[in-house]
Amino acid sequence: MKNPFVILIAIFCWVSAPLATIAKDRPNIVWIFAEDTSPWMGCYGYEANRNATPNIDSIAAAGVQFNRAYVPAPVCSACRSAMMGGRNQIRFGAHEHRSSRAPDAQIYLPEGIKLLPQIMMQNGYTTYNHGKTDYNFVWDEKATYSKLEMKGKADSWDVLEQHQPFFLQIQTKGGKNNTTKFPEDRKTDPASVTVPADYPQNQLYREVVAEHCDSIRTDDDLIGEILAGLKDSSLAENTIIVYFSDHGANHLVRHKQMPTEGGLHVPFVVHGARKLGAEARTAQRLGRYA
Repeated sequence: MKNPFVILIAIFCWVSAPLATIAKDRPNIVWIFAEDTSPWMGCYGYEANRNATPNIDSIAAAGVQFNRAYVPAPVCSACRSAMMGGRNQIRFGAHEHRSSRAPDAQIYLPEGIKLLPQIMMQNGYTTYNHGKTDYNFVWDEKATYSKLEMKGKADSWDVLEQHQPFFLQIQTKGGKNNTTKFPEDRKTDPASVTVPADYPQNQLYREVVAEHCDSIRTDDDLIGEILAGLKDSSLAENTIIVYFSDHGANHLVRHKQMPTEGGLHVPFVVHGARKLGAEARTAQRLGRYA
């Protein structure tokens, strides 16, 4: 059993070591940040998705899967603010969802707090974000993310290959995926799902839970494309993959927006650039905030 805190500390010590010493050996980092996703994958023992999330399952099998990972807030902007600032969102007033958007109520970070991409950039990394930010404070985009010209999906990995080491954030839609066009033969059978014990065990809730399973399957397809892109561009061998969510499922009461098990419990998987050893799981509680 590997201690989750030791693993995370080791990763960030590795990437933050003096540039002159191991610049060529620094791993790239791909941070796959899903929206509104509960840990209902095959690798987490969720029976309805067994063998239906092969890509997430594969990085879990080859890496470290955290079974008791909890976020500091059950809404997007508060959690993402905490993740970026390395502090609990309450410490700098970012706990009210998107409260900094009002011109007369903008939130400024306390002196001395640097965002994670800024720290990576200062340590020689090219930083890039694809998709949502939703940080509930005023921040400087130029000081946080590098500008990379990517014409489309086809050449993205080639561009990144020229800017190593890189810290790439990929935001996936997770529970917000539109599953109406998801292939019928791959959709989750509502009769196969496990409805949370504190919900009515009826067809309506089974259909809602099944839809969330389909959202996860949709994300899994995208993650498969990411893994293929890394492999085809010869980046996989030197890239750490981190997969997690900002909070639990949407469309369910007592999940998103609620500080409950359903709202705070998320998937969290770390796949190392180098073999981590035997299959690892940890049931120790891990709250991702300080």
